Amino acid sequence: MEPRRRKLFGYHPETSSRPDSDSASVSNVGSNVKALAVSEVNALARKTLEREFGNLLVEGEISNLSAATSGHLYFTLKDEKAQISCAMWRNAARRLRFSPESGLQVQVRGRLTVYESGGRYQLIVESMEPAGLGDLERKFRELKADYEAKGWFAESLKKPLPYLPARIGIVTSLRGAAVRDLISTITARFARPSLLIADVIVQGPGAAAEIAAAIQRFNREQLVDVMIVGRGGGSLEDLWAFNEPLVVEAIHDSHIPVISAVGHEVDFSLADFVADYRAATPTAAGEMVLPKLSDLELHLGELRIRLTRTVTARLASARQQLQGHSKSWALREPRRLVESKVQRLDEIRLTLPKALRRRVALEQARLEALRRGVGLRLPQQRIALARERLSDWEQAMPTALQRRVESLRVALVERERLLAGLSPLRVLERGYSLTRDEETGEIIRSADTLQPHQRLRTRFAKGEIRSRVEGTSSEPEPDPLESDPQVGG
Repeated sequence: MEPRRRKLFGYHPETSSRPDSDSASVSNVGSNVKALAVSEVNALARKTLEREFGNLLVEGEISNLSAATSGHLYFTLKDEKAQISCAMWRNAARRLRFSPESGLQVQVRGRLTVYESGGRYQLIVESMEPAGLGDLERKFRELKADYEAKGWFAESLKKPLPYLPARIGIVTSLRGAAVRDLISTITARFARPSLLIADVIVQGPGAAAEIAAAIQRFNREQLVDVMIVGRGGGSLEDLWAFNEPLVVEAIHDSHIPVISAVGHEVDFSLADFVADYRAATPTAAGEMVLPKLSDLELHLGELRIRLTRTVTARLASARQQLQGHSKSWALREPRRLVESKVQRLDEIRLTLPKALRRRVALEQARLEALRRGVGLRLPQQRIALARERLSDWEQAMPTALQRRVESLRVALVERERLLAGLSPLRVLERGYSLTRDEETGEIIRSADTLQPHQRLRTRFAKGEIRSRVEGTSSEPEPDPLESDPQVGG
């Protein structure tokens, strides 16, 4: 009886005869069976996985998400026990209704396949929906919100970096590539920096305690002027030690300035927020902690040139001033200067007593005036003066009132006379009259304005008449008073 044979990745030995066939033989029993190439095995595995697992719905947490320039997305989907590599092509990524990010819990639908050139199987994601935050991401956000509420991320707490630190402390693992990049960057920028490296584990159990202890020791023993704390890139769980409260509180309590250099530029940890400065990468931290020696030498050269120019200019100015002073009258004839000052001193000695006497007399006069003024301000004297003025007013009041009344009476008579002279009734008493239109009351000043049958009212000094226009004439009749030579003014 033939032994029962199982298919391996969809391959059955009895049906394979060509190496380039999808079911080429992998058996090494017998000299007439040819071995498969590695690419053939991967091709068989890919076809089997795509046939058997063509439509899967998987839930997990996104980690190590990266977006290629082509538009494809590459990430890892994980749970507490395992992880799987995933790829999402550009056309599927364009249909996403949200922005995926590391730490997000998602449900994806896709198919299993094998990346043949790498020899690993992966999930090709065709659709993705959010299912909530992952545990680590949720914890990260909760811790960040808590420390932010305490004010630990405030800019006012950030300490300045020393310009040229004599000693630089580095808290990281000596087994990582990040420390080598950091050391090479620092030594390339400065000739012989003094570096103290605390070798700690940066991932896994116990990492947070070692990192915090190294930070505390640097502070306790005053070993360095500035400190770099960090490691290379990784997933959220790889960098988790730098989110632990032990590390965050040690950085916050440090009186030595701390530069956080955790992961790559896209990676963020709580150490980045609480540190005095955040470097995108460990290499960037090396560039931040020390200036370039060549830049310093260039700057010193520029300062030397500026200093030389300034000193030269000052010397030239001082030399010019000295030459001017050497030609001055005071230096050419110092005796005359001294004699002039002596003469001035004698004049002051002669005039000073007189000036002092005048000043004393002036001050005495001012004092006497003040004394008199103070005496006038005494209540008894002020009351006496007020009584005298009141008595004078009482004696002068009747005469003043009588004069005032007489003056007002004379003014009233004069105004009555003027008013009577201006009254229109006086004009009427002299024989004149005032004619108005009966309807409108308008004064008639010219016969040209009258109309036939227009009704008028004429007022005399005593009484008035009503009349009606029968006719008008543009030439007035002669006034008999004007023609009488005996009548005139």
